[in-house]
Order: sequence, then structure tokens, then C-alpha cells
Amino acid sequence: MSSRPRKILKWLLGTLIVLAMLVGLLFATFGFIVGRVPEYRVQLQDWIGERSGLIVEFRSLSARLRLYGPELVFNDAAVRTPDRTRTLFVARRGSVGFDLWTSLVNGRLTGGRFSLEAPEIALIRTTEGKIQLLGQSALPEREIKPISLEQLPTGRFVVHDAVVSFRDAITGRGPWSLSGVSFELKRSTDSMDLKGMASLPRTLGEELKFSATAEGTLENSSKLLSTFNVEGQKLDLAGWADLLPDAWPAPESGHGALRVSGTLRGAELLQLSAAVDVGQLTTELPVWTIPLPKAAPLVPYVSDSDPPPPPKPTPKYPIEPEPAVVAEESAPAPQILSYSRLAFALNAQKADNQWSVTLSDVDAIRSDSSWQAKKIAARWSRNDQGMLKVSGEADRIVLANIWPWLVYAPESETLARVRAMQTRGALTDVKFSFARTAPDVPVTYSLETKLDNIGFEPVLQTPGVTGVTGSLDINDHAGQLKLASKVIEFSLPRTFRDVLVASSAEGVVSWQRSDAGLVVSTDQFRVQGDDGRAVARMHLTLPSDGTSPIMDLFAQGEDLKVGSTHKYLPADKLGPKTLEWFDHALIDGRIATAEFTYKGPMRQFPFRKNEGTFLARAQVQNALFDYQEGWQPARDLMAEVEFRNQGMRVHATSAMIGDLRMTQATADIPDFRQNELSIKAAAASDLDAGLAFVKGSPIGPRLGETFARLGGRGSMTADVRLELPLKNLDNRKIDVTARFADATVTMQKVSAPVQSLTGELTVKNSLIAQADLKGRFLGGPLSVKIEQQNANASQLNALGHAEATELHSLFSLPATVKLSGASDYHVSMPIASGDSEAAQRRNIKIDSDLRGLGIALPEPIGKGMADSRPLQVALDIDDEQLVSRTSYGDVRALIRLRSSDDGWTLDRGGVRADAIAPALPGHRGFRIEGNVQRFVLDDWLALRGPDPAPGTAAARNDDGPKLSDYLQAANVRVADFQMFGYRFADLRGLLQSTQSGWRVDVSGDSATGQVLIPESFTGTQPLRATMERLVINKVQNEEQGGAANKDDDEDLDPRNLPNMQIYVGSLLLGTRTVGAVDLKATRVPQGIRFDSATVLAESVRAEAQGEWLKTVDGPRSTLDASIESKDVAATLKALNYTPFLEAKRGAITADLAWNGGYDSNILEHASGAIRIEAETGQIVNLQPGAGRVLGLFSVGALPRRLALDFSDLTEKGLAFDTVRGDFELRDGNAYTNNLLLRGPAAEIGIAGRTGLGTRDYDQTAVVTGNLGASLPVAGALAGGPVVGAAVLLFSQVFKEPLKGITRGYYRITGPWDAPVVERVDAADAKAEVTGD
Repeated sequence: MSSRPRKILKWLLGTLIVLAMLVGLLFATFGFIVGRVPEYRVQLQDWIGERSGLIVEFRSLSARLRLYGPELVFNDAAVRTPDRTRTLFVARRGSVGFDLWTSLVNGRLTGGRFSLEAPEIALIRTTEGKIQLLGQSALPEREIKPISLEQLPTGRFVVHDAVVSFRDAITGRGPWSLSGVSFELKRSTDSMDLKGMASLPRTLGEELKFSATAEGTLENSSKLLSTFNVEGQKLDLAGWADLLPDAWPAPESGHGALRVSGTLRGAELLQLSAAVDVGQLTTELPVWTIPLPKAAPLVPYVSDSDPPPPPKPTPKYPIEPEPAVVAEESAPAPQILSYSRLAFALNAQKADNQWSVTLSDVDAIRSDSSWQAKKIAARWSRNDQGMLKVSGEADRIVLANIWPWLVYAPESETLARVRAMQTRGALTDVKFSFARTAPDVPVTYSLETKLDNIGFEPVLQTPGVTGVTGSLDINDHAGQLKLASKVIEFSLPRTFRDVLVASSAEGVVSWQRSDAGLVVSTDQFRVQGDDGRAVARMHLTLPSDGTSPIMDLFAQGEDLKVGSTHKYLPADKLGPKTLEWFDHALIDGRIATAEFTYKGPMRQFPFRKNEGTFLARAQVQNALFDYQEGWQPARDLMAEVEFRNQGMRVHATSAMIGDLRMTQATADIPDFRQNELSIKAAAASDLDAGLAFVKGSPIGPRLGETFARLGGRGSMTADVRLELPLKNLDNRKIDVTARFADATVTMQKVSAPVQSLTGELTVKNSLIAQADLKGRFLGGPLSVKIEQQNANASQLNALGHAEATELHSLFSLPATVKLSGASDYHVSMPIASGDSEAAQRRNIKIDSDLRGLGIALPEPIGKGMADSRPLQVALDIDDEQLVSRTSYGDVRALIRLRSSDDGWTLDRGGVRADAIAPALPGHRGFRIEGNVQRFVLDDWLALRGPDPAPGTAAARNDDGPKLSDYLQAANVRVADFQMFGYRFADLRGLLQSTQSGWRVDVSGDSATGQVLIPESFTGTQPLRATMERLVINKVQNEEQGGAANKDDDEDLDPRNLPNMQIYVGSLLLGTRTVGAVDLKATRVPQGIRFDSATVLAESVRAEAQGEWLKTVDGPRSTLDASIESKDVAATLKALNYTPFLEAKRGAITADLAWNGGYDSNILEHASGAIRIEAETGQIVNLQPGAGRVLGLFSVGALPRRLALDFSDLTEKGLAFDTVRGDFELRDGNAYTNNLLLRGPAAEIGIAGRTGLGTRDYDQTAVVTGNLGASLPVAGALAGGPVVGAAVLLFSQVFKEPLKGITRGYYRITGPWDAPVVERVDAADAKAEVTGD
């Protein structure tokens, strides 16, 4: 082995030995230190207490050797206040790594690395604003200097998993706690490096990273260059709201990332950068104490000429007013600002006293706006005098995203106005500068940008604009706005009531500032919209001395809308009434061309003293002009409209008002201050159009209902003049003059028109003031004159001649009412202005003596043509009632009608026919009173029209007025009352309306009793009559009119008869006593059924049933009756028949049917059978003419003739045991073949016809005698073989067997009251019987 390697090996071995010795020495030293640790415990605590003024306690203290060297470890350390009452913080474990060599050199322990594990540190911001450990305020007062950077120990300081809590005593918020806080601090003599992180609570986010550096000599902190960096990920911004200063925005929601870094030299900030990217950010903006101003409101113009409101009268005993309650204004609601995303990068640097700030990659997204910008840069600096210089540029600025953040700027009145503008839109390609070199030097500025849909709200006197698009280039002495907007809106509430909208606005507006003021001008500014299009040039001077601005404006418009005029009226310059008139007057139409000129000082508008010129002219076409509310507007108006300074004038060349054709018209408002509109117009049209024009005007209703019902046709011209004070339209003046030529005037519900009407009529306001009219009415001439009496009244007088035929048509009289001839009449009526109280009542008088007019009506109405009978009708009419007073001969009527929604309806009325004036009854409806000499009901019933057929709609109509609605009561005495051909003398009736009809109490010699008449005969309510006495006398034929000669039932329909319950205690038919009558009848679908009819007298009883029906073949009736008498002679005498028959019992039964109704001639039409019977009596031999004849008993005519042949048998009468016979009725005749009288001396059989209509006989009678009779009789009856043959033939016809063998034959012919009875031989009898 060479010496060199050996030397190296020796050196290595020596080094190892030395190192081993050093290690041994190290371990020996460490062991020595470890052994001395308990002795250093007190010294360590004192050393910490000396440095911090705190008491540090450990549970245990130990030492250990780590790879990086020896280390002192203490467990459960606690730091307390000197009085040991409060614990400032605790740590689970701590350690100190020692610098071994320094400790050996200094002979004492020197720290190299210090660490804490899981310390708990509580911080508080005191009310003085100091950050302290919790409980530090309890430390004794002594001067403790802050720990400076150079006092920090060199080496490493490490904290693991610390828990730091913080509470703010100023705001009362907290405590907040951060767990897992770990950091490492490295310290050297010329640098410091801090890095760490903290785990955030869930309410704050996930984690927070932080770092800081410092370079330089720590003793010279002013030159120390330091940096810091804080970065948070997935932060929950709502949790950080309480940690932020009050002046900062406090987010209510949001999440995202944040990074902030910066550089400082000493305490001076040199650079700052930030990166923000958050989403769903929401924050509540603070509310300013200075309210945001609003747009100046419209103040209505008040003219000096407007009368002040009348003072309120002072009450005699004034009431002390209650104190007004002032409502507290509610504070404005906070505004919520939200972003779905807010991201940007910020970089700010300071160099050579100038700050440069750059905002890049901006992405701000709100629900109503979005802002993306690549770069926004700004630079500012201050000179030695502190004056500011600013410049910058931006590619895009969205104002709606910036404006809300102005709330965080310092409050001021100026900024409040700026905030209130709520500016929106976007600025692009922005360049700006602002500079001021000294306080007394004017500001210089410039702005160049493009405008994209810029808008802002009106504030105070400043107008609002929306939709401004174009470019703007301004500086401190000039500027230019190039406008190219598609849709632009202009709002100035203090002047215009509407927002002015244009679909496009193009032009260049430039301005120049000088010492004299600001001059704004445009050579061509174009506006187009829905309301039309216009082009304007303008030169506006705004003097710097504050005097009135001067405008020189000229504009031309085309295709403008008349209906939009109200939008452009300066509402602050026109009174409320004027604006109201413009609003409803200019409705529609087109302005073909228009020119507008404005020259003069704006504050002197509208130039009443000619300080300037305001002129607007327009050519209006097809306009709709509602010149006055209530009047028909003018349509298709062609006119020139001119506004000149303070007034307006319209000259129209044609228009239509309703159907009126206007030929010329002018409308003037000399001064809008007085607001008096004057209209003059000339029109021509048909009369009906002119009437419609007046009816549709405000004066139409005041002219009355009668005028409203007028119509007409024919040529008419009119001149109209209206004076309309717009401030008080109640003072308007209206003058209309109409001229007619051969016109026709009609009236609703009046069939007779006024024809050939010629003349002139004038209406002033609501008064028909004058008229001079001539025409024809009711077939004769008519002259009408109206003369004005005063400002509110005039008088109408009309003279006319009426023809009977026209009167008949005018009053719709039935054909049965005959009028003839003609008569003059006079009508007078005062006319009052519709505005006066007198207009509420109209008085019309009609007078005529009716001479020359024949009225073919029954008494007491009818009259002859030559007779004079004065007629006077006075009508008093107001809005509520119409009172009519009529006098006609002896008839007087007083009737009152009431006004209702359905027209005039009867209220009540009184009628008398005895020349005594009636009075209005105390009840509704008519009351008829008085004494009438003669009243023939048949004649009046003959005048009625035909009743509606039952079952038709007219018959079923129950909606119309009922008779009981009109006829309520009557008290009438009639000396001669005739009905159905019967007379009732001296009859008095009291009628009273009931709920179901009428009650009539009748008294007099002819009738006494009560009748209940139902309202409707076709209802279920019966007609009830209870009469004590009823005497019916037949009127002689010569006294009856033509109507009475007809069959009683000719016009009577049984379906219209009511149910009946009638009882008459004593019924007399003339002189014939019928007795008591009880009748009950029931309505059936086809007519009426007589359920029972009973007649009771002293010696007779009669019962009957029957029907009276209306069939398809006409009326059809039936009757089943029976009559039985206990004293036939008395019964015949009571019925005023000849008492030719005396019998203890008599009976008649009948079963009849006939075409027709019940009348006095039933037997003349009936078919059926009648049976007669009589027992134990005699036929009295009476002389002809002794009384009425009972036609069926022709046997009564035989005794007189038989007396010639058998005087011994019939001297006193023909006695009989029985009389029986059956009659067959057909064709007005009664046929019998078995009428047989059986007596003790003879039997008489009769066969043949009795004429019931012709009232005659055509019969053959055979008389037989018994063999035991007297020889003269037997001889008289004997006739030989021929007689035998005749008897044989008669026996074949006659149905009853005859006794006896001796027979005589008689022929009975002639009328009932004078029959001819002749003896015939057998051959003649045979011919009569056989018809040969």
C-alpha cells in the first residue's frame, strides 16, 4: 500500500473518531441539558412572562432528540392573565427546537424552531377598535410596545391545526371560528416568508390560502418591500357579510372564487390585483337619507282672467276643526341587486405618481342586462397643487350595471339627481379625459363614444329620453351628437302629458360654447313615427347671463294624425278646460301637410305682445271634429287649421254633421287664456237630417218629448252659430235658424203629417224663439206663428181647418164611428227655454166650436154637422204628470197621467156627463159620476171592434192593461138605460173595483141587488149576481137602433162568457112574472154549459140544462127543459099568455138542439121533441085578441068554432080529462100526429104543422062523440060512407085511438092570434091528411 492512500485512510479514520467524539459530546451535552430541564422550568416561564406580561403554565415538560436536533416539549400549555383569573389561549402541545451550538457558545438555551399543535386562540375587536386576545383587557396597565418585525425571532415558527375565534365588540357580531388553521413563518435577518391555509366553516366556504413575503432590512420598515396574496375557493359570500365593514356591500347570497394580491413598499401600496368569479350574487343596497328626486309634475296653467273660487260662507257657529293627522311617509324599500354571474380581473399599478387601473374580462350578467367587456382602462394623477388629471378608454360600458353601485358613493344632492336618472344603455369605444391644472383654471374635458340605446328617466326639470343611438363627441368648448335612433321616446311630464314616441330619429345636433353662452343648432333633423313624419331646423341660444333662451325653429310635417294632437300640446301653457276640449275635439283625421315656425324668447311664449312668432298651419283632410260634447261631431272635415301665437282659427270648406252637409264653417279661439270658442256654419240637408241634428244635441232633450217624436223630409237650409266659453260651457250661446221649402213633418204615433211646410224657424239656446210657418194639416191649411216674449219665453199660436176623414184616421176611430164635414180649430201654447223652470211645465189649449163637423155617435156624444158644440181641451204637462181638462157639451173630464219608463200611464180621472166639473178621485183609475137621461148600451156596443178569437195570441195576452186598471169606481143614475133591446127605468149603479173585478150595487124600480163582475170572463172566477128584483121591459122596435134589430147572439161568442152563479128573487119580463130564478153555468173549452136553471113561482116550477158551444160549423146549442104547473090558468096569466086553458096540472118537456145561440126565438131554429100534458080542466071559449097565444095549443081555437055546432057542449068551455100531445120540431115548424083531448062529451085529435117562425097553423082536427051523446051531436057528426073512409085514413095518420063513432072534421089555418077553423067534409079531410 502506498503512503498516500494510507494517509487518506488515516485522515478519514481520524475524522470519524473526531466526529464520534463530537457526537458523544453532543449526547453528553443533551443528556446534561435534559437532566437540567426541570430546573429551567421556572426560568422558561419567567422568560415568557417577562416578554409578554402573561403567566405561562405547563402540565409537563420534557426533552427529546429529533433528527433536526434536540427539542423541548411541553404539554397542555395555558397562557393566563397575571391574576390567573382568565385564560387567554391554550395549546395541546408545543415544542421548541434548540440551536445546540449557540447554546454551547452562550452557555444558555437558544431556540431554533418553535411549533404549536392545536392551539385555541380567541381574538376580539374592542370598542376602541384594537385587536386583542380575549381577556387581554384584564391585564395590568403597563407600557407594552408593539412587537416589531425585527423583534421577531429568527428561525421557523409553525402552527398546526389551530382554532381561531373572533368577536367584534363594536358591532356585537360574532363570534366566528376558524378551525384547521396552519401556517409556517420563516425568519431570517433580511427576509420573512409566511405561508398558510385555513379550513373554513361551511357557512364561509371550503378553505382559504394566504401568503406574504418581506425583503430587506427589517429594521428599516419604510424601505421594506412586501407582498401579500389571499385566495379563497368555493366561498359562500352570504357567510362573509358580517365580517365585512359596514360601508362595504354585504352579499345576501352568492358563491365563487376570490384572489387578491398586492405589493407594498413600507406602508405605501404599489400594486394591487384581484380576480373575482362569483355566481348568484345578491346584495341589498343601502337606502340613502337623501331621497331621490322625481320629475317635476305638470302644474296646470291658471289664467289671470280665471275668476277666483267663491268664498265659503262663514258658519254662525263654527266647529273647531280636529287636528290634521299627518301620515308618516314610509321609508323607501331597499333595492335588491342580483347577478347570475359577476367575473372580472383587476390590476392597479402606481408608477411615477400615476395610478393605472385596468379592468379586463368583465362578465356581469343580470336578469335585465348583460355586460361583457374586454378591457377598461383608466389613469389618474395629481399635480403639486393636488389637481386631478384623469384619462381612460373602454370597449364597452353597460350603464344599467354600473348605476346601482352609485349608492355606495358619498351622499349628495347632485349625486342623488344622477342616481334618480336610472341611466341605461351601452357606451362603446369610449375615450375620455378630464384635467384641471390649478384651482382658478377652467376644467378641460373630452368624451368620445358611440351610443347604443341610451335612456334615462326625467328628473326635476330635466327631460327623460329612451332609445338614443348614435355617436357623441364633446369637449369643454363644443360638441356634436349624431343621432340614428330606431325607436326613441321623449318624456317631459311638466310640459307633455304623454310620452312622445318616434320610430326613427336622424340628424346632427351640434353646439358651441362662448363667453356669450351656448348655441345649439341642427340643420336637418328628421323624425318619423306612427303619428307622421317631420323635418326641422333649429337654432337655440342659451345666454350665459341667465336671460330667456331664444329659439329659431322651422319644421315641416307630412301625413300627420289629427287624433294625436293632444300629445304635443304644451300642457303647462294651456288651461285645463282648453286641454280637455282638445282631448275630445280632435278625434281622427289626417294632416296632409303642416308647417311650424317659432321665433322669439321662450319665456315670452305665447307672444301676446308680439315679442315673437308662433305659427302652425295644417291642411286637414277627412277629420273627425267633436267641437262640443253632446253635439254630433263633424266628420269628413276638410279644413285649414292655424295656430298663431295665443289663438287658433279653423276654416272648413266641407264636412258632414250627422246627415247635414256643411258648406262653410269657421271656428275661432282668439286667445287660449279666455278659452272662448266661436263657431259659425252654414248647412243644407233634408229636413229629417236637420231634426236629427237638433235632437242629438244638448238642446234636443230640452225641447221636449213632442219635439223628439218629430220627423220629416224635404229641403232645409240652416245657419248655426255657437259661442262656447270652454271654461264654463253652461254660459254657451246657441243660435240656429232653419228654413223650409215644401217640407213634410211627421210625428211618431200620429198618422197625419204636416205637408207643404214653408217658412223659417229660429232656436236660441234651448228656446224655440221665432217661427213663421205655413202648410197643410188634417186636410186643411195650417198657419203657425211663434213670437219671442223675452229671453226665456215665446208664444205659439196655430190656426187650422180639419177634415172629418183626416180626423177619423188621426184618432184611429173604428169604422162604425162616422164623422162628416170639417171644422176650424185653434191651438195655443207658451214655450219656455229649456234652461228655465217654466220649461218643466207645458200648457196646451185646443179650442173649436165643431161647427160643420158631424159626429155619428150615440147620446150624449153625437151631433149634427150644423150643430155647434164647443170643445175645449187644456193640457198641463210637466216631467212627472199630464193633466187634461176637457169640456164637450155637457161632458166634463179631468184626467191625470203619470210619467214612467214606459211612457205616460193613467193615474186617475173623473168623468161626468151632466155639465158639472168632475174632481180627481182619491184612488187610481177612473171614477164616473153624474146623471144621464138616456143611455143605450146596444148602440155603444155596436161601435166596438170584433173581439179577438178565443185561443189566439191576442186573446191570451195578459200582459197589457186590464179594464180594472182604469175603471175603479162609478156612481151613475140613468133615467132610461137600454141593453140588449130591454129597458131599465130610473136605474142607479154604484161600481167599486175589487181585487178580482168589480162589485156593482144596483138600485131602482127596475133592479135591486148586487153583481160581482170578474176581471176576466175567461178565468175561473164566476160572475155572481144576487138580485132581489129584476124587471126587464122590451124596447119597442121603433125605438131601437139598427143594432138592436139584430139577433142578440149574432156577435156573442159563448167561449167569452164567464162562469155564472145568478139568483134573482123576483124576475119580471115586462108584465110577465117569472118568479125566482137560480142559474148556474160552467165554462167548457167550446163554450158554456148550463148546469142548472130553476124557476120557482107560486104555481109553477121549471128546470132546465143545456149547452151553448162554438163548433167548426158555427154555434150549436142544446136544451133539456121541463115545466110543471099546479094552476095552468094562473101560470098563463102570470106569463101574460091568454088563459085559454084551465087545468089543475100542466106539464111541458122539451129536448131540443139548434144551430145558434140562446135568444128569444129558440123554437124557430130548434129541432127535437116537445111533449105537452094537461089534466082535469077545460078550454075556455075566449074571444080573439084576449092575450098572447101559446102557439102549440091550437086546440084552444076549436071551442069557438065548435060552439056553432055543439052549443050545448062548449057554451062555457070544452071540458077535458086530459090533453096530451107530442111535437117534432124541424125547419121552424112543429109537427104533431097525436095531440089528443079526451073529455066527458067528446075527444078531439089534431094532426099537422104549427109554424113557429111564421106563427101560423096548418092542421086538421077530428071530433068524435060517444053514442050516448045527444042526437044533435050524433047527427052532426054522422056523415055516411064517405065520412067512414075519411076516418079510416085519419086513423092511419093519427097515432092515438079515438073513441066514439060520430066524427066531424075541421081545418085549422091562419095566424096564431087569429086562426081560421073551418068545417070540412070527408073528401077534403082525406086530401088534407093524405096530401092528395
